[in-house]
Amino acid sequence: MVEAPEIDALAKVAERLAAAGSPPAVARAIGAALRCSAVVRDPTGATVALVARSTLEERTLRTRENLDVRELLIGGQSVGSVALAWHDGPAPESLTGIALALLASSIAVSHDPAG
Repeated sequence: MVEAPEIDALAKVAERLAAAGSPPAVARAIGAALRCSAVVRDPTGATVALVARSTLEERTLRTRENLDVRELLIGGQSVGSVALAWHDGPAPESLTGIALALLASSIAVSHDPAG
């Protein structure tokens, strides 16, 4: 069951997607909601967003080995990946799954040639 604070966190991620839509903006909202740092990459492996608590973490985040790497899917198609560094342990999987689906949507929209 999703708790009220988790719903509020997801609402903030969805608001960021609706308002700004850019992968970096959505990634920052996800970092706050899930209490994590993240490197977001598009299907080519190019970094599209990096969320860190400090410049030191930002410099080291790209090379850390103990990251939770997830493929970002829309309709079964990969739109990229995200590597998560949890600050206080992993967020509940229900919250993580929905937040990452919103992130995948932002990447798909930003790479849509019709958009």
